[in-house]
Amino acid sequence: QLAAERQKMEEEVRRLVREGETRRTAQAKVAFQSKPHQPGDLVGQSGIERSLEYDLAGRRGYVAREVDSRGRVILEREALAPEPGLSVRLTLDSRLQALAMSLLDNRAGAIIIMDPRNFEVLALASNPTFRLSDFTGNLSLTRWRALAEDRFKPLLNRAIGGRYPPGSTFKMVVALAALAEGVITPETEFNCRGSLQLGDSVFNCHNHAGHGRVDLNKALMQSCDVYFYEAGRRLGIDRLAQIARNYFGLGRKSGLELPGEIEGVMPDVEWKRRTTGRKWMPGETLPAAIGQGAVSTTPLQVAQFTAMLANGGRLYRPHLVKELLDVEGRLVRKIEPELVSRLDLTPSFFQAVRKGLESAVAEQGGTGRLAALPGRRVAGKTGTTQVVSNRVFQSFSRGQVPYRLRDHAWFAGYAPAEAPEVVVTVLLEHTGGGGAFAAPVARQILAAYFDHSIVSLKLPRPQVQPDLEMEGGLAPNLEWDLRD
Repeated sequence: QLAAERQKMEEEVRRLVREGETRRTAQAKVAFQSKPHQPGDLVGQSGIERSLEYDLAGRRGYVAREVDSRGRVILEREALAPEPGLSVRLTLDSRLQALAMSLLDNRAGAIIIMDPRNFEVLALASNPTFRLSDFTGNLSLTRWRALAEDRFKPLLNRAIGGRYPPGSTFKMVVALAALAEGVITPETEFNCRGSLQLGDSVFNCHNHAGHGRVDLNKALMQSCDVYFYEAGRRLGIDRLAQIARNYFGLGRKSGLELPGEIEGVMPDVEWKRRTTGRKWMPGETLPAAIGQGAVSTTPLQVAQFTAMLANGGRLYRPHLVKELLDVEGRLVRKIEPELVSRLDLTPSFFQAVRKGLESAVAEQGGTGRLAALPGRRVAGKTGTTQVVSNRVFQSFSRGQVPYRLRDHAWFAGYAPAEAPEVVVTVLLEHTGGGGAFAAPVARQILAAYFDHSIVSLKLPRPQVQPDLEMEGGLAPNLEWDLRD
């Protein structure tokens, strides 16, 4: 790192010399501007400390003096006073962050709390994690190997670096895309008989008995797969992917000020040709339309498109940095919301989708009813994503599904439904149904958001040890009626 930094500085010095500067003056200018590091300096290794290293680092001063043979100062030629680095004020709410970590407890997953009005991140929790003290001073090789080789990946920030099928939370995107392209209206109905046949393939709904005649509101409330199979088939994968990328931020990094973020995958015909050399088949569009198949996202991306729906179509760059301050506490730079895209859609279409999400929480039969909060109107969408085929999953008896084969649980929602001010996204790995497991966690977070007296009852725990504790701490996959 030091060698690369010095090479870059030398290239800049040479450029200034070519433009007429003396080498001494050019070196002084470059050193002042670039804040070069020296051996032994402490630098940010990860997180905000790494991405804002230049702002957080101070600037060294120097004095150039002419002395005689006895070391006495004859002339002070030039001097530069040292400058302290800036301070960073984050958007994080420490109370909500601690609560989110404590709710994850001994479960693998991520929780994101965000303000949909400006995409300020109020909490960004990932579990299991590690002790920061492990990286202060000398880290033993034994400890490093334990962290790096742990199958629960404590070094992975799941909120931005975890790759997951979004499951039925993706139906928010499909609904808005289908409305935008005119392939459905809020009143469009499809008949769900429990499955849909396309060619020789049969695509099941999570309700094998079928939902009957379903419009958009009921499809979102009860998470009818057949409805979204039909909507996705009419859209086609290319139109769906284009809208999902251009307006919802899928398949690309959000730009959050943290290293380690991944893009996820929003597939289309060209993507499959480029990655596999094969043609996209019509049957691949149907699982993609319910957030399965080749579609993959990070929890942050799910929080993004939920916030976009909540605020009426505006996608901002999510951010953790609120402002930068000098050593005296004076404001140096304030981070303003950065608009990335805007989906201009008939307001009634947004309202129709939001109504369906509110019904999912408030109405009997809604998949997200365990997220309901007395006295508040909550809207949200559950999701349950498979990690193995139905044939493999159903080969185990009830309650005996191995941990690694259990579904991931999602809930993505916001409140108050009539004027959203907070978005909550919960992902729990290998836990079971989103309605049964993720929705109650979201309810606890929303309760704490509106009631500041609610605090974490215990400190968040670092990496879960031993690994068996994580498997043993999870409830078995019993909530078959709430799998979505």
